[in-house]
Amino acid sequence: MIPRDKSYDERWNTIWKAGLEPGQAFDASATSPALLAVIEQGKLEVRGKKVLVPGCGRGYDVIEFAKQGALSVKGMELVPEAAAAAQAYVNQSELDHIQRERTEIVTGDFFEITAQHAYDIGYDYTFFCAMEPVMRKKWAQAWSSWLQPGGELVTLMFPVEAEGREGPPWPVPVQLYDDTLKLEGLCILPGDCQHDTAFTE
Repeated sequence: MIPRDKSYDERWNTIWKAGLEPGQAFDASATSPALLAVIEQGKLEVRGKKVLVPGCGRGYDVIEFAKQGALSVKGMELVPEAAAAAQAYVNQSELDHIQRERTEIVTGDFFEITAQHAYDIGYDYTFFCAMEPVMRKKWAQAWSSWLQPGGELVTLMFPVEAEGREGPPWPVPVQLYDDTLKLEGLCILPGDCQHDTAFTE
């Protein structure tokens, strides 16, 4: 586990243990429209791919990746209560038997790499903006370790604004992603929209 302020973990523990409801705070109650757009526009091929979704929350996007034909989808949450909420949502979803078997929800620390280069796709849904700035370099290193060579990292960038105020969410200008990730060999793919961006190793 990387060094970080204990309040970081405690913040998420407090929120989930209080009983976060669908639609409350950062819970979007549905799959990200931006993710759906990227898939529907043919910018992201999911079928047959292995996908990692850290900070998956209640698992809305995990379910969508499974519906889109991913070979496997792992949703990861730091807090057991969050992982339990995601698993409950998966269990009552409309996924068929095969799709459900290809879906896994785990409690774990994204920065503790348990499988080197195991995933074709990483989905970072406002995960980067939720962590302390001191963690960003390790975030990029972790993604470089989780993703296979040639793998893609799709990020939902929010809030896209100049740095300066305290978070979370911390302000995350687009250039910050590029500067952080290129140090680990990930580069932005030309032509992608700024708010959902695919990076590749």
